[in-house]
Amino acid sequence: SPTSDESQASLAFLDQQREKLLAAGERLTQTGGQIADTSKPAADPILRTRENLVHVLLNHNDFVTIR
Repeated sequence: SPTSDESQASLAFLDQQREKLLAAGERLTQTGGQIADTSKPAADPILRTRENLVHVLLNHNDFVTIR
């Protein structure tokens, strides 16, 4: 389970991202590389915010196996 500090940091990230993505409004576009990808980012700013948090957490050192 996350610590209190981790929960607060995650909530702060969600708030900050939501503000940025809502401000982008119609300019919010699909992103991606040159490889065909069937799992495109959400066009909805609220869903994209959650996706961004998941990406950040999964790329955190605690989730990456270093050998």
